[in-house]
Amino acid sequence: MKRFRPEYFSIKEWRGDKYVDGVYAESSENPDLEIEFRLRGISTTLAVECKWRQSFERRDKVGLTWASSRQIANYQRFADARGLPVFVVIGVGGQPSSPAELYVIPLTKLRYPWANAEYLSKYRRASVGVDFFYDYKKNELR
Repeated sequence: MKRFRPEYFSIKEWRGDKYVDGVYAESSENPDLEIEFRLRGISTTLAVECKWRQSFERRDKVGLTWASSRQIANYQRFADARGLPVFVVIGVGGQPSSPAELYVIPLTKLRYPWANAEYLSKYRRASVGVDFFYDYKKNELR
């Protein structure tokens, strides 16, 4: 959250993954954040799903399971119904609030629960500690 500068971004929705005995709010099936981006009279909304994994998994290839098939379908349904771009921000290593590596991937590029590290590498941020910026012309969260 601290990487979305308030002069450009305002948080419209911030969902938690709270539940008790398997009961949870339906809204928790949607991406974690709905954010309004503002720049020079332009205003647009996007959504962000935040994930953190302690490390990559070692299978036949190195990668990670970032979500379940059901979760992916929920995020896609949300994107289609709202007409919003959804981005998945995956932190790997370090701590959830300060990951060692950070990846920012459009949901449209993550169709399956498993993503191999080689594929994710093209979405890796060079610096974890840099604030986010939304290029609304290219529809890219960087």
